[in-house]
Amino acid sequence: MTPTPWALYAVIAVNVAVWVLNLFDGMSPMQPTSADLFAWGANSATAVVRDGEYWRLLTATALHGGVLHLGLNMFALWDAGRRVCQWFGNGQFLLIYLGSGLAGSALSLHFSSQQAVSVGASGAVFGVLGALLVGVYQHRASVPKAMATQLLTSQGMFVALMLVQGFARPGIDNAAHVGGLVAGALMAWLLVELIDERATPALRRRRQVLAVGATAVVVGALVWLAQPGVDHRQLFGAQDRLAQLLPRMKSAEAALQNDAREHKAGRLSESQLVDSMEQRHIPAYRAIHRELTELGHMPHLPAWADIRELHGIVLEVMTLEVGQYRGTVDIPQTNDRLKVLSDRMASVGARLRAKNAPVAKP
Repeated sequence: MTPTPWALYAVIAVNVAVWVLNLFDGMSPMQPTSADLFAWGANSATAVVRDGEYWRLLTATALHGGVLHLGLNMFALWDAGRRVCQWFGNGQFLLIYLGSGLAGSALSLHFSSQQAVSVGASGAVFGVLGALLVGVYQHRASVPKAMATQLLTSQGMFVALMLVQGFARPGIDNAAHVGGLVAGALMAWLLVELIDERATPALRRRRQVLAVGATAVVVGALVWLAQPGVDHRQLFGAQDRLAQLLPRMKSAEAALQNDAREHKAGRLSESQLVDSMEQRHIPAYRAIHRELTELGHMPHLPAWADIRELHGIVLEVMTLEVGQYRGTVDIPQTNDRLKVLSDRMASVGARLRAKNAPVAKP
């Protein structure tokens, strides 16, 4: 009844084409960054709910976290999609695929997409699997018994195994899997398969409208009830600014350490060192520290708060040492403060080393 499953070919071609375009854009073929995926349309609760970027519910289904992720999804889609295309027809296959993908992305807004960006066609693939299981079950009397048993057993076990693995392993958007599976099963239950020759064209159209309407209501409700999570646009923007700031931080640190070595070797007098700190190092550190403060809190970078604190400690130490030399600060109070800063510097340095973060020498 469906000699050519062109809809399946088209869906696979779109997914592969998007991955190829990602490569041309400079994304990693194995492990693209979350920021790159977000820029291409990954799912994010804040972007969808607060910023109204509802198109991400669909574009996220065409993005993948590397070639292995893409390959596994396309293999599963090919395996189940051929049967679904044959039983439901190309047009209804597209309804099931797109509706399941949207439902999976919408449910993900309440779970994975709250904290991380979510990508992948797996929600739509689970929807196709759900449609296959429902189709086999509904027409088990008219399908060869051996085929029905084999499909229900093999595909049912595969779905169960993937769901269990998704709950057991971190980093898997199982909400999208569950949402897609339920939506695909629901749509398959409402739609009329091609093998049901008693159905009239009018009945098929009514069922199609009903399936699309029910899916739209569910997706709309899930989006409406979702709350914003991590602001990924702000987060990735801050990370870009930090990446641009790091070379300046390293340059300022290297210049300060070089002058300290020169002073220790006797090639730079104390007066010259103080002049250099006052005229060169303190202004550079102050400008960088101002930008670090503007970046705000970055919870996805565990060492971020310590790096910012250490930079501020070095700036304060230089300022106090210059004040001591110039006689503009109270010496006893300054010595007490320098001791406190020295202890804090040691403590922050220990935390950074424990996190394998680069630590500037005092």
